[in-house]
Amino acid sequence: MDPPRGEGSRIIGTMAVVNPRPRSREASGASKAKRRTFHGQRAFTLVELLVVVAIIGILAAIAVPQLQVARRAATEKAVVSTLRAMATNQQLFYPNPIPLKPSPLKDFTPRFARLNELNSFSNRAFGATVGNNYVDAPRVRYSMVPLRPSIASLTGQFVIQATEQGVKKGFIYQVDESANVVKIR
Repeated sequence: MDPPRGEGSRIIGTMAVVNPRPRSREASGASKAKRRTFHGQRAFTLVELLVVVAIIGILAAIAVPQLQVARRAATEKAVVSTLRAMATNQQLFYPNPIPLKPSPLKDFTPRFARLNELNSFSNRAFGATVGNNYVDAPRVRYSMVPLRPSIASLTGQFVIQATEQGVKKGFIYQVDESANVVKIR
């Protein structure tokens, strides 16, 4: 006859000893801090989840301002590059001024282009022309200084200004006929 073997039984030598009660987890030395199971899967404790959320919050508090600084610096560098491209296109337009729509000018004397002509000359590379005075790009508005320069003033010089939109004290850059880009604010 085989000795009875159950949950609380064990074999000592050749004799089978049956414990009346199996040992509990606490008595067997198992830790009380073990993770509970949910449908047979291990789960995280609330404290562990709170620690992870706190770490993510700290990292976000550090990273978000740095991301905003990097984004603004990238926008400013793009504006400087666009202003230099505008100055280069002005130099190309100067010897052969072709009045392009929507310009009402019919004068072919060498001169720099108005902003709407410059954007048309460049196949709208700088943004969308708004009226005859502005070119809008994402977050930036370009305009000439003065806003509506005369033909006489365009024969020798031009100033194009870029202003950041949607920010209280956004940057302002200017470029002139010498292609010098200056930060005003």
